[in-house]
Amino acid sequence: MQNPAGAGGHVTTRILICDDDKVFADMIRAYLDYLGYGSLHCLDVNELRFFTGKHRPSLVILDMQIGGGGGSVAASILPASVPIIVVSGMPVEQQRAWFKDRAAIRFFQKPIDNKLLGEAVRELLPPAPQAPCP
Repeated sequence: MQNPAGAGGHVTTRILICDDDKVFADMIRAYLDYLGYGSLHCLDVNELRFFTGKHRPSLVILDMQIGGGGGSVAASILPASVPIIVVSGMPVEQQRAWFKDRAAIRFFQKPIDNKLLGEAVRELLPPAPQAPCP
């Protein structure tokens, strides 16, 4: 698990990646780190439930095809105030059908262009805190 604390040791923005593909999740975590966002990774709905209660994510990047009930069950666990970025192998039209009542949500089909993901993150969250200059 990556440390979600900012440069001063205090927790800033936490992005939770819920995907059963560890290689994909590691790639996304590295990109989020590059953008200045802290992130955590969970593999399935049960871990999502635990991480959401313990870490209170600011945003969730969610795969639709995860263990424990899939993305629609995962989304029902998340408070409506938590934005979601769905990144799945499932076609975007199918993804949208599961989330008709959610306002703060974006949809992408894998493979995702990191630039588009970064734009969606910045759209849904405040800017990442800047590291202090040495």
